[in-house]
Amino acid sequence: MADIIWQPYGDYLDKSNIGRFMKAHGIKTYVVEVMGKPFKPEEIEFVKQLPKTRSGKILRGLIKKKYLDQEIGDISSVENPDAINEIARRPNANTTGGNS
Repeated sequence: MADIIWQPYGDYLDKSNIGRFMKAHGIKTYVVEVMGKPFKPEEIEFVKQLPKTRSGKILRGLIKKKYLDQEIGDISSVENPDAINEIARRPNANTTGGNS
């Protein structure tokens, strides 16, 4: 799991499914070229913002827990709690909040 901050470069690409596919394909291609085929991401989720602390640090553990449908816990340190709801739950996540 990795966090990538992608800067939008056009309304058309940001609003269309074709644009999202092209961005995802471009990211996957770039990762393969730079890091190698074993590091190619299986899927890419686009969100408008990532949950951060008041000091601006990305809460990677919280992102992982949300994605895996685990108990998130205390979010009082999150500056933008609405960002948590943008993160999609993994389709086959353990609904009992299991380990990973």
